[in-house]
Amino acid sequence: MSNDVTGPLAGSRPIYAFPAVGQGGLGDKLFPFARCAIASRRLGLKRIDPTWLSPHLGPWLRKERDKRFYAGLFRSGFGVGGLRKWALLALSQRIDEDDLPRLREFGRSPLPLVVVFNKVRNFFQDIAGDHREVLDLIMALANPRQTSHLASYVPGAIGVQVRLGDLKPLPASYKPGDRVGWVRLPLSWYVDVINRIRSCIGSEVPVHVFSDGSDEELTPILALKNVKRCYFGSALADLLALSGCKTLVGSASSFSMWAAYLGRMPAFWFPGFQFQKLYAPEEQFEGEVAGDRDLAPEARAALRKLF
Repeated sequence: MSNDVTGPLAGSRPIYAFPAVGQGGLGDKLFPFARCAIASRRLGLKRIDPTWLSPHLGPWLRKERDKRFYAGLFRSGFGVGGLRKWALLALSQRIDEDDLPRLREFGRSPLPLVVVFNKVRNFFQDIAGDHREVLDLIMALANPRQTSHLASYVPGAIGVQVRLGDLKPLPASYKPGDRVGWVRLPLSWYVDVINRIRSCIGSEVPVHVFSDGSDEELTPILALKNVKRCYFGSALADLLALSGCKTLVGSASSFSMWAAYLGRMPAFWFPGFQFQKLYAPEEQFEGEVAGDRDLAPEARAALRKLF
C-alpha cells in the first residue's frame, strides 16, 4: 500500500490522514479507523497512528470483564507514531474528512495538512465493499495476544452477542420503527431466535455467547443446552472470535454489526434494529426476525445451505 501523495496537492505540501477514534466502544472506534485506512489508500495520503487508549469508568463500576481501555489491542505501524505524530498534530492545519473533495482549495503552505476522520458517521456506507481489506489490516496490526486464541478456537455454529452494560431496557411501549437509540433487547428474543435457528437446522448446534452482562443476567440463554459463554480477554479478541461463527444473532450494538461485516455470515436482528444493510443482496442473508414468528424462507434456505 503506497503512502505517496498522488492527489491534487502532490508536490505542494505533505498530506496526512488521522483517525480520531474518540471515546466510544471498540465498534464506534473502528469506523473512523477503517474510513481513514480506505481513503488514505485510495488518495495516496500518508497516515498517522490512532490513539486507542480510552479510559472508561462505567465498566469498573459495573464490574464488567472488559474495562474498555483499548490500550495494547494494536501495534504501531498504521502510520506515523511517537513524538513525530504529536508534533504533526500540534503544528499542522487540520481539515475534516468532509473536506476531501475540496483539497484543491487548501493550496500551498509550509504546514502539513491533516485530514481528520472521526465519529461513526454513516456506519459502513463508505466502506461497504472493503471488508476484506479492513479485516486484513486489523489482523496485520492486532497485537499477537489478541489473535493467538484463533488458532485453537472452534467457532460456535450460532454466535450471539448480548449487549447489556449501560444500556436502558427496551421501552414497553416500543413498536418496530420507533427511534429509541441503543437499548437492551429482551433476553427472551435471543432464546426464541436460537431455538428457531436450531429447529431449522435440525439439531442443537453449539451456541457461543459474547456479552458484557453477568452470568446471572444471562441465565435464560445460558440455561439452554449446548450453550457456553466466551471471553478471550478483550473486545478485539472477542470480535474476531464472534466474526468467525457460522451465523450471528446480534444485539443493538455496533459491535454486532462489525462481527457481521467482517464475518459475512447469516445475521439476525431484532425487529426495527437492522440499522443498515451490510451485504450485497446476492451475498448472504441478513434480516430482522421476530422471535414468535417463523424464519423467512430466505433465512431458512441460507441456514440449510450453510449447515
